[in-house]
Amino acid sequence: WCPTCRAQGKSLSTLSTERDLDITVLTVDYDKESDLKKRFRVNSQSTVVVLKGEQERGRVIGESSVDGLRQVLKAGL
Repeated sequence: WCPTCRAQGKSLSTLSTERDLDITVLTVDYDKESDLKKRFRVNSQSTVVVLKGEQERGRVIGESSVDGLRQVLKAGL
């Protein structure tokens, strides 16, 4: 139901076609996954956490542009 999350989903779908971004995207239900929210210290919907292995490499809140998400995702490569 979150409009920012929907916009992020569209941008991430676009980014999934880029050959230089070999990433896996996991989408989590903010309202239901309280354990994951605690584990990753997520306090706002539409938070994108970028991991490489178990190490956090980047984080943005509310970013939905293709360019902005591409920039933070590249931190995980």
